[in-house]
Amino acid sequence: AAPGGLSLGGSGRFLFHAYTGAVRVFTTGASGELTLSGTITGFAGASGINAEHPSGRFGYMTNIAGAGNTVYAYTIDQTTGLLTSAGTIAAGTNTGVVRVEPKGRYAYVSNRASNDIYASAIDPVSGALSFISSHACGGGVLLASIDPTARFVYAPGSAGTTLSAFNINGDGTLSLSQTATAGNNPIFAALVNFQLWPAVD
Repeated sequence: AAPGGLSLGGSGRFLFHAYTGAVRVFTTGASGELTLSGTITGFAGASGINAEHPSGRFGYMTNIAGAGNTVYAYTIDQTTGLLTSAGTIAAGTNTGVVRVEPKGRYAYVSNRASNDIYASAIDPVSGALSFISSHACGGGVLLASIDPTARFVYAPGSAGTTLSAFNINGDGTLSLSQTATAGNNPIFAALVNFQLWPAVD
């Protein structure tokens, strides 16, 4: 198989290897050894499980290597890591990475060619996605970041110099709060939790 995306799931218990047309699933041993659980086929392309639900029960994947617009939803077997389809949903043009907000209610898909973010609700039982709304942002958005409090989304526009900041509303929709100027072709916005300590004389 051609090299593809690697991602860990289940708090490090599973390794997903995505390549064109399929995903291989491995369990990880105490010494880091891998045991193949199985292979899931039927994709035009794949990027790996690029978002896992906080419960560890669901995973989401896009065709980041191609020009597709499909988001795949799966349930994750908690013993083997094997994936069972929970359906697909269409996103914008040239999907990037999926992000799930920390409370597990909503997923956000970056779309590189349509220059927007798609918001979807997550079914808490099946993990399936249902489209809520789309929100324009800077060109070429590949990877949005969500803050740990599930209140904000930050979307760098990799085709320009913009960084779009959104508020997450109670219904999962987004409200643009700011368009900041970043450096050339920003790809990723990292959120860091700093602990401030009082000064000591």
